[in-house]
Amino acid sequence: IFHHVAIFPEKNWPKTITLIEPLIIEGQKMGKSKGKVISLNEIQEKYSADLFRFYISHGADFSVYMDFRKREIDTVKNHLTKFYNFISDKIIKSKNNMGEFKSLKSKYSKVVLSKIYKKFIEAERSLNEFNIRRYLQISFYEIFNIIQDFSQYTEDKNDFLTIFKLIYIDWLKILSLTIPHLCEELWEVSGKNGFISNQIWSDFKKDYIDDEIELEFRYIENVVEDILNIKKLLKTQKMNKIYLYTANKWMYDVLDIIKLQKDNFDLIIADLKKDQNLMRKKQLIPYVKTQLKERIWEKEIVEVEEIKLLEQFKSYIEKRVKCTIMINSKFDPKKKSHVAKPFKPGLFIDS
Repeated sequence: IFHHVAIFPEKNWPKTITLIEPLIIEGQKMGKSKGKVISLNEIQEKYSADLFRFYISHGADFSVYMDFRKREIDTVKNHLTKFYNFISDKIIKSKNNMGEFKSLKSKYSKVVLSKIYKKFIEAERSLNEFNIRRYLQISFYEIFNIIQDFSQYTEDKNDFLTIFKLIYIDWLKILSLTIPHLCEELWEVSGKNGFISNQIWSDFKKDYIDDEIELEFRYIENVVEDILNIKKLLKTQKMNKIYLYTANKWMYDVLDIIKLQKDNFDLIIADLKKDQNLMRKKQLIPYVKTQLKERIWEKEIVEVEEIKLLEQFKSYIEKRVKCTIMINSKFDPKKKSHVAKPFKPGLFIDS
């Protein structure tokens, strides 16, 4: 603190100081007699300032002992190396990309952009609350996972480069607090002038955030999760085709009535009797009773245009589950279309 005050003008003095519990090494207290001491010079030579700052910042938290473990810091080193290689490679590849939102072609691309900017805002909030561990978990690991998944599953590589071009400057800025030297190098690779440490954060682009398409994507992720879970239960790697069946239209109408009348069975039946064609459905009463038993009106239901959405994300689902997807095929040997519910497709795996 004394050095900081001596070097910098008053406007740059620390405004808040936070403390954590003592640092321990490999589960034991530091002590010269035990040979469990790491000097600052040794940290610089062995690990680098950025690696140590990142490791301590992500591992430390209030009321928790920070346990310095060589195995863990080596793992973090690999993460940072992977991050640096990924960003520098994509900066070069996106040189000729204009980075224009209007050029995005797929809905998946807009989902990713929305999710990343939500993460930026959440990370900044964590930083303001001095939750450094959470800030790094979001700004480094969670965003890195999103962009890597996007790179793997998108069909449009130009869309990927556009998304990268739109987000990477803000990404480097928010990470520069913890890994400043690494971010300065990447700032230079990008051809920017000056230093990233002198850049002033602007408000993150909330216009990129779209709750509606994220809600739609949650439905797709639920479908993927159901397929992977069934695949796991079947203990099979070989799948010829996967068949998805959406519910009959009348079930959506009945669901609306149930959500309106909740657990009042008499009022539900009274509303249903207004449509005699509906009352002739053999599945009607069992379906109503099932929905009442599950208290469906209390659950958060992702309401989307299922068929349209499944068609839009068909290639994404196929990449995730590594199999061809058929939507509402007439081929239905196990009558899975009969068990389909609104926003919960029936599923048959042909293996």
